[in-house]
Amino acid sequence: EILKEAITIGESINYKNGLAKANLIAGAYNRQLSNFDNAFRYFNEAIDLYKSLDDLKGESRALNSIGNVYYSLCNFDMALENYESSLEILSKINDKEFSAIVYSNIGLVYQEMNNLTCSLASYYESLNIYNELNLAIPHSLYNNIGIVYQDIGDYPASIDHFKKALLLEEEEGNLNYQCATLGNIG
Repeated sequence: EILKEAITIGESINYKNGLAKANLIAGAYNRQLSNFDNAFRYFNEAIDLYKSLDDLKGESRALNSIGNVYYSLCNFDMALENYESSLEILSKINDKEFSAIVYSNIGLVYQEMNNLTCSLASYYESLNIYNELNLAIPHSLYNNIGIVYQDIGDYPASIDHFKKALLLEEEEGNLNYQCATLGNIG
């Protein structure tokens, strides 16, 4: 409701940058609520606004978000198409940090498609970017890599990645994540 009000006010004063951001956030909330039609509507509005502002960073985020909706709907081809479009823009603006997130999303799609080779390649592309930029590696990335190795049957590599995830989760003190990773190890 607050986002709807923000959008209405933004429209009344033609505040395109604020409208684009509000639509992006509204799309994300609608995706979380599984209201995918509204999510698409908000994300597409955000893309139109970002394009009118020549804001490639915002456009790349909206395309990634549309990919996330398609992923939620198990339309993996469309998810990949949007992720790839996001990556094209990110390479133009040299946004490596967000590229790492998109590569991880691509890894998830390939994992769902049971294309484990492409999944690992995408996850490692993400991992390499995090290492190159000296950024904290998300525990979920290690877990996802561990799951792929588990599916391949390379259990030592799987356990190795799960243990890396567990170390990060212990540092964070998040017991829910630790329990899930311990389950993966089991």
